Amino acid sequence: MLFRGLIMFVFLFRFLNLSSQCDETLRLDSLRNSYHTISDKQSLTDFLQKYQSDTCFVNKVYIASATMMKAQYTFLPNKKWSYFIKGKKIIENTIASHPENLELRYIRYLIQSNIPSFLGYKSNIDEDLEYISSHLEDSIYNQDFKNLILANTIKNK
Repeated sequence: MLFRGLIMFVFLFRFLNLSSQCDETLRLDSLRNSYHTISDKQSLTDFLQKYQSDTCFVNKVYIASATMMKAQYTFLPNKKWSYFIKGKKIIENTIASHPENLELRYIRYLIQSNIPSFLGYKSNIDEDLEYISSHLEDSIYNQDFKNLILANTIKNK
């Protein structure tokens, strides 16, 4: 009886742990590639339509970042501000829940290093760059993604 309970505990822990880590490698790779090729309003719209319903916490940060990008294609200042605030809130809440996730910090770094200073959202650039630099080599990501992170962080320095 105790053995069966232990087996059930291990199974549930493993199942919950995998699902919380977004073990959808192919979908996440597709999302990453699509995100990094957003270049205009149409590709942004396509990205959001394709991934908007994803629930993985990593995916949510990509979607939040893309939501912030919508401000580039909106004329009304209040709408621009709304997109910015909505995305920022999701990103900050997700990173607060998963501060050790390098990919989340990478996306925040990209945003903060590319938005206008007057928005006042640049306070984590150095911290995120330091975290990325010190953890990238030993991270779980494949070499292609590591190279992309490295290229984008050097380019935005």
